[in-house]
Amino acid sequence: MNKIVLLILACMQIANANDQRNKTNNRVGYSPGCYVSDFQEPSKSKYILPYQAGEAYTVSQGVCGGITHTKDYGTYKLDSRYAYDLEMPIGAKIIASRDGKVINIQDFFSNDSSKMEEINYIFIRHKDRSIAIYLHLSPKGALVDVGDKVKQGDMIGIAGNSGFTGGLAHLHFDVRKETTKCKLGAANLEQINLAKFKHCKTIPVTFQNAEPYGLPLLEGRKYKAQP
Repeated sequence: MNKIVLLILACMQIANANDQRNKTNNRVGYSPGCYVSDFQEPSKSKYILPYQAGEAYTVSQGVCGGITHTKDYGTYKLDSRYAYDLEMPIGAKIIASRDGKVINIQDFFSNDSSKMEEINYIFIRHKDRSIAIYLHLSPKGALVDVGDKVKQGDMIGIAGNSGFTGGLAHLHFDVRKETTKCKLGAANLEQINLAKFKHCKTIPVTFQNAEPYGLPLLEGRKYKAQP
């Protein structure tokens, strides 16, 4: 009997090890080195979806793949690997995904602009020096000023279609880690300087209030923001 119990326990340990290995190596998208295990459990995340509770939007381009969400996209080898594009219509309200301080704003380009450099945006720095990036806002779509402190859930902007969007109105959201080479404050970056921006690496983010559960959010799926 003891031998049978030991055999069962050994089989369970092997199965658990295989489950853990599969979870660790479960690829997400097409960008090299991108796995489910990179992402924090949503229940422990510091972030909420950047739109109001009760609203639901589709992820038009997910993390680690698609057209532009790769490790080294374009001439400047920009890192947007862990970014989300959320299919929000022009005029939709954008909220702060996390507490922080507004460090840079640009909101004077029209919604029919199409150049990479003509993007309206809000940058918010968090307590841990990470920076949330909200892109493609409407002209005059920033409802905050540089220096403002915002709380998670505060309304900060109006969604638009400015800059390089491929013609589909959406909010591009990602979080980047500030380093000595990555300075995104207004004093360092009056306008998106892609040569500098390439040093700002995205980090994996999940959302505590997304329904259905997303680890990470999946391209083509609609997610509702819970209270």
